[in-house]
Amino acid sequence: MKVDQTPAVCLLLVLCACTPGQAQEGPRIEASAAKAAHESPEKTEIRGTPYLGGYALFTTTYTPDRFTQIGTVLTPVLLIPFGNKWLIETKFVLDGEYKRDANSMQWDQTLGKNFELIQLDYIASRYLTVVAGRFLTPFGIFNERQHAPWIKKLQIQPFIATGAPSGNGGMLKGAFEIGSAVQLNYAAYFSALTTVETIKTRRTAGSRIGLAFSNRRLEFGTSFQRVLQDGQSSSFGFDATWLPLRVPLEIRAEYSNSVEGDGYWVETGYRFSRRNEGVLRMEQFFVPSGFSQPVNPGPGGDLPIVNTRRPMLGWNYYLRDGIKFGISYGRQFTARGDTHVGNVVVVYRFQ
Repeated sequence: MKVDQTPAVCLLLVLCACTPGQAQEGPRIEASAAKAAHESPEKTEIRGTPYLGGYALFTTTYTPDRFTQIGTVLTPVLLIPFGNKWLIETKFVLDGEYKRDANSMQWDQTLGKNFELIQLDYIASRYLTVVAGRFLTPFGIFNERQHAPWIKKLQIQPFIATGAPSGNGGMLKGAFEIGSAVQLNYAAYFSALTTVETIKTRRTAGSRIGLAFSNRRLEFGTSFQRVLQDGQSSSFGFDATWLPLRVPLEIRAEYSNSVEGDGYWVETGYRFSRRNEGVLRMEQFFVPSGFSQPVNPGPGGDLPIVNTRRPMLGWNYYLRDGIKFGISYGRQFTARGDTHVGNVVVVYRFQ
């Protein structure tokens, strides 16, 4: 009996027309954009566009029997990428403050202006970025990652993270995987002494190393800083961050030790809904015996001069994308007396 061979011939032609990868595994999906560009005969250059954004805020802080403070802040942020490996970052802070002591009817006003960032980034590789200029000091997690008013949970900052100290010099930073779900991130920096008011800083050197466990959304880090000027001193610290997978919860903690003393803060934020967030924080600072005033303040730059404990709670309401309203209350306990502290803030983020 004669068998029609037409279907077999057609099948053979189809198999020959397919590439080996497609015949065995189906349509091929590129593992990454970088790999696709490498295999493509014509590499496509990715061009970035400049970005101008920032935030503005109004805040008031009230401490009975001590002072009332009203502040306004305008902070523009400018990013200018050029080429495939270069980026300029600038962040300028214009800060107006009105403050009245409890025993006075007169308001004292000050206007502060400074650059938090004027840095040039060079992406040397996927594991290393070289930074030159003025940058946020990567001591702990609050200063570099959390201090921006739009990001931080409570407007009143922890004792050991007061302000946003910056450095003028150079920094090496990056990250690489050391396991299937473990990443090591690092930063090492040197800052020169600068007395110009808008870019004022100390002569320091330091580093931070962190381990991030992506499957647990957990990170641990350790930091070190050495002040390299009159009254030389060293500071070190530890930090931890946990973002549970199944619960809209954020937990962060940080510890710091310096010649002025040692302190810690633990903070948790819970999202009750897309717009509402509750916050709790506990912090303490311990001053060594015989201490009178800071010589070289620790990374925060504004530390208590007596043992202090301050629990706080707060509520954030996100009116819409770009506007946040926050209210917080705490009680400060010291050897010189206890006091209440309250704060209200409205932050507007523009882009």
